[in-house]
Amino acid sequence: MSQPWKPSPTPPAGRRDPQGAPWPGLIPLRPLGVGDVFGAAWRLVRTHAALLCLVALAGTLLGGAAVFGVLALFPDDAPAAETAWLRRFEAGRFELPPLSLVLPLLVGAVFSYLTIIAVSGLATALVGDASLGRTPTARAVLDRMRGRWVALVAVSVVVAVLVLAGLMLFLVPGFLVLSVLLLAAPVVVLEKAGAVAALQRSARLTRGVRARILGIAVLAQLIASLVSSALLGLLPDSATVSATVVALAVQALVAAVTVPWTAGVIALLYVDTRIRKEGLAQNLLQASMRQV
Repeated sequence: MSQPWKPSPTPPAGRRDPQGAPWPGLIPLRPLGVGDVFGAAWRLVRTHAALLCLVALAGTLLGGAAVFGVLALFPDDAPAAETAWLRRFEAGRFELPPLSLVLPLLVGAVFSYLTIIAVSGLATALVGDASLGRTPTARAVLDRMRGRWVALVAVSVVVAVLVLAGLMLFLVPGFLVLSVLLLAAPVVVLEKAGAVAALQRSARLTRGVRARILGIAVLAQLIASLVSSALLGLLPDSATVSATVVALAVQALVAAVTVPWTAGVIALLYVDTRIRKEGLAQNLLQASMRQV
């Protein structure tokens, strides 16, 4: 059975926040407000942009290249077939969509989700160290993630499938599943739990605070989506190839910031939940006062 994450020793730090709580690293050692979570996630992105933003950007660009590569496999008359299918669909004729429409969307979705998983794992590992004032190297973070990727992907896929199935059942079940299993990925990284144990641990850890966790996570995603939409809305409306390339480049740059930020929010919600329910703040404080 996995053991809850316990911070390792780090040199003492005397900084305190305006409320008097010790503040040795990324967050003050007290229950966090929404502003605390969002602000700390932004500081995490700024401090570790060289790792988090570059991974997010690389994943987004690779996904775009893969989609273009798939599109190139289809004949030139594929767009006409897609348009015809859309017209029949709008007229109420339900048919399977053409492969030229489904496959690129599927490939793009897979690359996008794998990028989110990768950034989520790295951001969570960084939050663990940053809470104690450490600034690990990229190599140290990757070493910490060694042996965690399979469980992280498994948990993320299970949660995504269950949430998607729930959303298809009148939305509410999907949000309920998300509120229960949202912290499974941080558990995998910081508690070195297996996939099943992480899902069970998330269900226990979120009990009693699920509405708060879900509300903050949804708000963070909404903010990220609004920022992306606002920036893309500033671009000229054009169907030319150059305009499309510019729009994709802007979208990739925005994702390079918003994906790490939302991942940081989820990792910080894990830490905050343990502070509220398991007294993690005291453990963090003791670790920050201990000599190496």
